[in-house]
Amino acid sequence: MTAPGDTRQGAASNHFHMHGGAAATASLAGQGLPSVVWQGALAGLQEGLRLVGPEAARFREELGLPRSGPIVMSGHQPALWHPGIAAKLFATRALARAIGATPVWLVVDTDELVPLTLRIPTTPNEQGRIGAMELRLDGRAAPTIPALQRISPAAVRALRVPTDALDRAHPCVREPLAALARACERGEFVTAKASTGATLAELSTGILRATPGLAEAFAGVGIVYASELARTSAFAELAERLRQSAELRSAYDDSTRQHPAARMRPLRPGELPLWRVEGARRVPALLSDDVDSRLLPRAIITTLLLRGLGCELFVHGLGGGVYDRVLEAWHGRASSTGGTPLVADTLARAVVVSATLRLPLGSAGEQPRFGAHHKALHTPALLGDGAAQHRKDELVRAIASTPRGSVRSGLFRRLHALLAEVRASHEATLAALHEQDAASRMLAGSAALAQDRTWSCVLHTPDALARLRSAVEAVVQRELSAASGFGAGSVHARGEGTA
Repeated sequence: MTAPGDTRQGAASNHFHMHGGAAATASLAGQGLPSVVWQGALAGLQEGLRLVGPEAARFREELGLPRSGPIVMSGHQPALWHPGIAAKLFATRALARAIGATPVWLVVDTDELVPLTLRIPTTPNEQGRIGAMELRLDGRAAPTIPALQRISPAAVRALRVPTDALDRAHPCVREPLAALARACERGEFVTAKASTGATLAELSTGILRATPGLAEAFAGVGIVYASELARTSAFAELAERLRQSAELRSAYDDSTRQHPAARMRPLRPGELPLWRVEGARRVPALLSDDVDSRLLPRAIITTLLLRGLGCELFVHGLGGGVYDRVLEAWHGRASSTGGTPLVADTLARAVVVSATLRLPLGSAGEQPRFGAHHKALHTPALLGDGAAQHRKDELVRAIASTPRGSVRSGLFRRLHALLAEVRASHEATLAALHEQDAASRMLAGSAALAQDRTWSCVLHTPDALARLRSAVEAVVQRELSAASGFGAGSVHARGEGTA
């Protein structure tokens, strides 16, 4: 993606899919090989790394990040996310190694979601159908709540995998689920917070950082929470500019309309592109709000600050790559109409990385077919009754060529009587087809679960996540090799091997 006025980022966008992991084969039923998606160009990245200016240095220092040197950043909401998000983490580390940068992971704790929720596949029933169940590690059935909400030290220590979950879980996830249960019992990811409590975002992030296959990737990666951006000078200055400038707000609205695929609406009258904290909830910030109200950045403001001041390369997922077009359009409009950039003259380059890694839940081959029973009810030939099919075809042609009236109605009655006679004659065959359809529908449900790419990383084995990491690093290496200024082996330039 190219931001208007951003001369450091080329306009080329590469779509690259790679299957990795030589040790894995298609015979791993339902799991297959990791598939990695890359969009973006790295040509000229090394030469285009900017010097960290005083505004960016101050911003980074306020977030506890290095004041100097390049930063590669990515992030996501604090759910127990799937391997497509892990691919961004793996890519962030690999790219940071290649350019000698600091890798940083952003936890978007300004969102509202149902954290500490884990959806798992269940053991097939007698008919072979796989199901799914949802676990709450905190034992509550709560609705969507802010990720910033804190829970008590006692509740932190009480996190558990429900006792019946291991018995009901599909065999392929029992060992990873058992590892999570042991980690909960030992408090491996909450020890530092046990005396003070923790936010739900911190706990979700702690679980992911303790997950085998992810723990190694998180090592050495800085963690920043989106809510922390609200304490920076740059955020305060931007919020005040948005209050004072109708032109900036109008440019925002125009940018959302320019990119409807991002599904971002224009601002309502008197609204700001910020959140305001109201009790335990976030609500849209308004021009009429008290100036001392606690404000938080929305997603587009978060990315604006980070790409403008916080990093030299940002790794998006597929969704972020779409909404980022609104940001780039807004940045260009603000620079061209007001003369003053939103936060910086240029935005850091952005690439898109995602991946698919499925659980081994069954065949990923041809989808089950059903509907034979319904078709046979109206098609005698499917029941092996050619003579009845011939009579039906003749009646259908006669009906089509006969004007509306009593004669045509009589032909319809003869057609229905014929089909009723055929159904009675082939009752046993139709009953078998009905059972076959019912079984196929159950298998179709299982096939959909087997094809689901959104099962949490905590359910995948360390070996599977290692294959994904190797596949992502191979794609990064290929993109770096295709770009000028990077030699072979850049991803492992510091002697680090793939997990």
